[in-house]
Order: sequence, then C-alpha cells, then structure tokens
Amino acid sequence: MIGKQNKDWLKNPWIWLGLIVIALVSILLFLYWYHMGDSGFSDKNQDWAAFGSYLSGIFTMCAAIGTVGTLFILIRQQKEQQDALTFDRCQSHYSLFCEKLKSIETLCRNSFSFNNPMKLYGDIFPDNNPTGFSSAKGNEKKLNDLLSAYEQLYKYLDESKNDVEIDIYLNHKHKIDRWLSIPILQHPIDYDEYYELLKMRLRVKPPTTYPYCLIISELFRFSGLGGKIPEYINALLHES
Repeated sequence: MIGKQNKDWLKNPWIWLGLIVIALVSILLFLYWYHMGDSGFSDKNQDWAAFGSYLSGIFTMCAAIGTVGTLFILIRQQKEQQDALTFDRCQSHYSLFCEKLKSIETLCRNSFSFNNPMKLYGDIFPDNNPTGFSSAKGNEKKLNDLLSAYEQLYKYLDESKNDVEIDIYLNHKHKIDRWLSIPILQHPIDYDEYYELLKMRLRVKPPTTYPYCLIISELFRFSGLGGKIPEYINALLHES
C-alpha cells in the first residue's frame, strides 16, 4: 500500500510542474552566481539592481511557464473528465439495453434468450463504446436488415398457410436468430423423429411470429427509430 502511494504522487501533473519551475529557477540562479558571484556580496546599488532585474526576468518567465503548464493540465483534466463521462454514459446505455432484452425474454415467457447481448449492442450501436458515445440512436441499416429477414419469414408463412415446409421455415427463422444472437435450436440425436413431431405441430398450430414482432418493435423504439416500425407489425402485436 505504501509503495503504491509513493508511486501515485509521481502521476500528479501539478507536482511535476512545480518541480520543473523549481529546477529552472535553481539552474538560472546557479548560472548567475557562477558568472557574476566571484567577488562575493557587492556593496554597489547597481549590482543589486541588476540582480533584481535578473530575478524579475526569471520569475516572469517561470510565471509564463506555469501559466502554460496550468493550461495544459486543465485541458488534460477536462479531457479525462469527459472520457469518464463518456464511459459512464456508454455503460449506462448498455445496461439499459440489457434490461430491455431481459424484459423481452420475460414477455415471451423465456422461450428464448439472447446469447450475446454485447455483440447485438455493437451491431445496433457501432459508434458507441467506452471512448466514444456519439449518439444513442441505433444503426438504421442494421435494423432494417433484421426487419427484411423477418418480412421474408412473415411472407412465406402468410403464403404457405397450413402447408409449411419445415426446412424453409427453419432457414428463415435461423437467419433471424443468428442476427439476434439467439442460440439456434440444437436438434436431438434422433433427428427424423424430431422432424416428424415438428411437422405435425406446425400443421396443427401454425407458427407464431409474435416474439419477432415484439423484438423488432422494442429494438426500434429503444434505438430512437420508433417511427420506422411498419404498421402491420404494430397491428400484429395488438392482435396477439
């Protein structure tokens, strides 16, 4: 602990500025004494006046150096404070994003989970990081890619009615799941049996796209793009 404290003071820029000023004054006084002090203390007023002028010049120069050094230190401290504020804003925004994902999982009765919230956050907010928080607004292009993938699934299910081909359905679904970092279902060893059961379930009860509607709606709203949500998605959410 003591060793750490001894090192911490070395990181204080004010201490370094003070040491630089003291060292500079000492060097200039030594040079004056070295060249002008051979005869000892002078009894002449003009010698003391010249020494006073010399000291005045030294202190004026040190004051200028101190002013410039203080300015640089204040600028550095302001940047450090700004970086800390940026980091806190980014952390807070990411925490809110994770809470939003958790609320979506709860609303969907925990039927799925977001496997990699950090990757999803980075995809939607690529400009936000601990060193740069430019805006909380999401990446509209990325979200539109998600919307496009969902629309392909929705269109296929709407056209297929009760005659859903499982492979095509799963292909569309997995494309969305990969985008959202939702773990894709790992099939049991007996794939044929699983395939037949899934086929039967889909024919009896057509698959719902409610979870995807909810996810898209919540992500668009969280990203400040609520006005870009297609009306049919809002209608599907109200019907469910």
